[in-house]
Amino acid sequence: MLSLVYKDFLLQRGGKSIIYLAVMPIISAFAFSTNILNIILPYIAGSYLYIIYANALDDKYKTEKIFIAMPIGRKKIVGAKYVGMGLYMFGFLIIIGILSFFIRLMIPGFEEMALLSWSIFVQFLSVGCLYYSIFFPLYFRVGYQKSRWANYIAMIASAGLFALLLKATSEMSGETLSSMQAALNYLLTLPEGVWNIILPLLSVGLLYLSFNLSVFYYGKREF
Repeated sequence: MLSLVYKDFLLQRGGKSIIYLAVMPIISAFAFSTNILNIILPYIAGSYLYIIYANALDDKYKTEKIFIAMPIGRKKIVGAKYVGMGLYMFGFLIIIGILSFFIRLMIPGFEEMALLSWSIFVQFLSVGCLYYSIFFPLYFRVGYQKSRWANYIAMIASAGLFALLLKATSEMSGETLSSMQAALNYLLTLPEGVWNIILPLLSVGLLYLSFNLSVFYYGKREF
């Protein structure tokens, strides 16, 4: 499976997508001095670019048809997409965690900038999982060409729901709520620490459902 994951990165090497994927974590790291939405938006944009370029190149070079003709199960092909996206997500977080530390340490004016925390990690995980849990089943059902707009809509929906939740609860409470956990605490009166546990569990459950739907649809798809 890891060879299939590496294939997605290899196909993008040397292209303009690599530049975009490298720039997005830098933008996100510098945004640590602002609100959480500015930190997460570059991640969602980077995730979108990673998926769209990987799938576009698969479509261009007909790699799915090649792999299906080989003794490689469709479940493994589906799993490679999910693992690749997960590796991008964690790689993104590692990079911004390191960069934000050195930006705070070395650049004047950023001394009070927040660092990567479990709360921020949970928000990245929740929004990212929502995004590609929506998109991947559609992609594996209809293919790249017919799912391009679905990818865009899934990206906008996941980021938009996050922004709407923060804005709406901030207006209702009369305070600036700085995290998804704080917004859910206001709406459902469960402590933020509890949401730091519930949200990862919900994200894993959503991924599990999404993965099984993708495997089901891909198993029935004709090429």
